[in-house]
Amino acid sequence: MTDTFTRSARRPAKAAGKRKTANRFAKLAGGDADAEANLSPATAVEPAPESTGLIGGMAVVAADEAHRVVNLAVSEIAPHPFNDEARSQPQPGDAKWEELLNGVRTNGVRLPVLVVPRDSFAAARPAAAQSISAEAKYVLVYGHRRRAAALEAGRDTVPAVVDDSIMAEDGDLDAMATENLGREDLSELAEADLFARYSEIGLSQRAIAERLGVDQATVSRRLALLLLAPEVRAAVEAGDLKVTEAAHFANLLPYGPPRRWQKTKDPEQDTELRRGEQIAALRFVIEKDWTGKSAAERVNAERVARGEAEALGVAIVDDPEAELGLNFYDHRISRDALTDPVDAFGVINPHTGQLDLYRRAAPQSAAAEPASTATAMGDTQPAPPAGDRAAAAAKEPDDDDAAGEQDTADDDADADAQAAALAEAKSAEAAAAKTAQARRRDACAGLINHPPSNADLLKVLVRQCLSGVSARSQSSAVRALLNDWDASVDGTGEKARNTRAWHVAVASAELHTAELKGAWDDDAIAHLEMLTARVGYKPTEWENRRLTEAGGR
Repeated sequence: MTDTFTRSARRPAKAAGKRKTANRFAKLAGGDADAEANLSPATAVEPAPESTGLIGGMAVVAADEAHRVVNLAVSEIAPHPFNDEARSQPQPGDAKWEELLNGVRTNGVRLPVLVVPRDSFAAARPAAAQSISAEAKYVLVYGHRRRAAALEAGRDTVPAVVDDSIMAEDGDLDAMATENLGREDLSELAEADLFARYSEIGLSQRAIAERLGVDQATVSRRLALLLLAPEVRAAVEAGDLKVTEAAHFANLLPYGPPRRWQKTKDPEQDTELRRGEQIAALRFVIEKDWTGKSAAERVNAERVARGEAEALGVAIVDDPEAELGLNFYDHRISRDALTDPVDAFGVINPHTGQLDLYRRAAPQSAAAEPASTATAMGDTQPAPPAGDRAAAAAKEPDDDDAAGEQDTADDDADADAQAAALAEAKSAEAAAAKTAQARRRDACAGLINHPPSNADLLKVLVRQCLSGVSARSQSSAVRALLNDWDASVDGTGEKARNTRAWHVAVASAELHTAELKGAWDDDAIAHLEMLTARVGYKPTEWENRRLTEAGGR
């Protein structure tokens, strides 16, 4: 096998940061499917008779730069360590990959790849060269899919252009950028890795944008994706998390070693704690359909809440109902009411992530001991002495009169018992409704941070307008609720107006639901369904009864 080549004279180097992209071998970029497009009539010349066809045409292109195409053993070519690893692997199921693979099986690789000698690569990038296999004599600059197809098809050699001068001024990066940035299937994460390479050689975000001819905002957004935990990156690659949502994780919960391009570095970002926070935020997005920003803010709020609990000296429990019973909301206290941390505990609000404080239940006083076990168990009192019995007998009225009086007393006792039972039931109902209301309003404080799409918001507003729920929108009660929820919105644009409309709609729906005295209507049901779907609210037993009753109307 011949692997000799003629090296071109080096061209005058451009000043650092001014060089745009290496384009001397741009015609070798892309894949076999683009080969004909890469060979324009303006560049084609008459090839020698023994060098006709596509390879002959590409040989002419290489000859323009005083290079020639040679055949190299595929086993001696290593992929570039900086290139997207997926480009060096088979891609079954991808139509373009299958087309390329079938062509290579039939005709071999037709479009030459571009390589650099291993020694030249190691001299320019000694750290990266350590990851290259010992058997490799060359490092691929571009043509990674063609190399992968040749290996998959069992081809021993590929046509190649060898050029060590491509390493000057980080030209290998420019060459890969020329090839990769033009691809439609290049992922945002792969772009982030590419931009990071330029950052590592000292270029600012503006310099990267100028060098590659892209928008600086694009560079900034892509680089932010490098601050994602591996599990979050995997979710992005699998399509379970949108890149726009993942960007909020990177901005609010940055993870990984500090990067030179970060404006503000978080001292906790390179910790397992931060990795766990990103994973927790990912669960909110996937399992509860939260936005990336809301999920990250929720996790941030919980971190602050735990720090606050530690500063206050209160323990955190997971289930306040297990500690205090069904009416645990009656034990909620403010920060000002906290006197002894031992007599209180904290709970991380599942919807907002904030710290809720509760006072522990006061121990019930021991009941007075009964006069006798028989009395306590409800048995008859001990019989009085004989003399007392005689005196009592003398005072007893006629049997018929006594029976009538007893019946009257029994009726009065039954009426009193029924009235007491009714009052107790009403009291329990009111307490259950109060508890449910408190829980819903806690959930609403989280719901306002998860607005629906504009189309769904319009449906909510129309329904409330037709049913009369929206009549509450300008009431002081709505304003008080929004103040309790800290529902403030900055700006005057369409997005800000829609967000304010959503806040008012949630408050109006909550007031309407709380004011219903009889069976729940469609608006109350829709309100609870929204809470359940968007923030994972779990209805109380009392609310489930209301839903069941409404379903049977």
